[in-house]
Amino acid sequence: MTNPLELADLKILLGIDVADTSQDDILNLALDAAWSYIKNYCNRDFIAQDYTETQYFNLSQRDFVVLKQYPVNSVSSLKIDGTTISSDYYELDSASGIITLKFNYLLDEDTDEGIDYCKAEISYNAGYTYDENTNEIKTELSDLYYAGLQLAAMKYYSFSQGRLGLKAVHAGGETINIQDIDEGIPMEIKVVLDRYKRKL
Repeated sequence: MTNPLELADLKILLGIDVADTSQDDILNLALDAAWSYIKNYCNRDFIAQDYTETQYFNLSQRDFVVLKQYPVNSVSSLKIDGTTISSDYYELDSASGIITLKFNYLLDEDTDEGIDYCKAEISYNAGYTYDENTNEIKTELSDLYYAGLQLAAMKYYSFSQGRLGLKAVHAGGETINIQDIDEGIPMEIKVVLDRYKRKL
């Protein structure tokens, strides 16, 4: 799994010497757990890659397709009911990942009536560039990046203290460990994640 959260930055956040490799295994687990949580919460992958998705919708109710991933870098193919659509017949908002279809194409040539239910198949590339030298998530989405590091730090403490998935509840003079359903994610982290969440 490609993970843009960098080990060195997590060590700095935790006050661990960057040259100290004694805890790298558990730190990397924490980074992976944090990034997996972010992707699941936001319904996005973020890292630039190729996608193919199929959507069914009623053209009489809407004339657009909301792609699951964004920003969209390119669309390699758009098909409506198996027919390839030229880019002349749709408009792409790259930043939001919304393709708006043009109705002059979406008419039956024989009856001049609009097509209702249709199947859209889209192949496209979306996301941010990430490699060892280029990490657009760190530079362009810095608030998301640092929220991810904070989340990884929380995961690290949870792993290292052997309390993964548990929280302490005080009742009747006793402390009881129970399953932490919402994982105790602080509101300030969720507020950041909500800015990047794809709501479908």
